[in-house]
Amino acid sequence: MSTKQDSLRIDWLALRIADHACRADIEIYAHGRYDDHGCVYDLLRPVMQGKTDAEGDAFALARVQDAAKYIRLRGGGLLGWRMEQAGDHPDHVRFVTVEPQS
Repeated sequence: MSTKQDSLRIDWLALRIADHACRADIEIYAHGRYDDHGCVYDLLRPVMQGKTDAEGDAFALARVQDAAKYIRLRGGGLLGWRMEQAGDHPDHVRFVTVEPQS
């Protein structure tokens, strides 16, 4: 039987896992290109990771969109990085390092 303390630990672990997985989902499943400032990810252009069907494309796009929503709702700079818009298109993003505040 799970206690309230166990439930809080599970919630904390789930949040911690989500915090670390969200950026990786974008880096893995979104098409990236390099410019003078590093990699820019297109949140509307998934990478199917070797899959060649529409189902794989839909899966990758859903992972990218969910991860971007999570990052935007969670706020920037919590993990030493933030996601910011790259250029004029709101679905072109890059990750930048956030320096710790003294």
